[in-house]
Amino acid sequence: MNKKISLLFVILSAISIIGYILFDFPLLLLLFFPPLLFRNKTEKPRCKYCSYLLLDNWKYCPQCSNSTDT
Repeated sequence: MNKKISLLFVILSAISIIGYILFDFPLLLLLFFPPLLFRNKTEKPRCKYCSYLLLDNWKYCPQCSNSTDT
């Protein structure tokens, strides 16, 4: 009787671990690490001289004062 109970316990434990890996782990990734999964892939404009992040409507770089025209 004890062998049947211990075998049943091992089987249920294995099912529980497999269920965690398949269902809960991806959910935890979505909840705690969304920047890893949903990154903004668009390139932001940078100054070609100093690599300062620029806004689209700027004519000059605020850091090095060079023109942002390409």
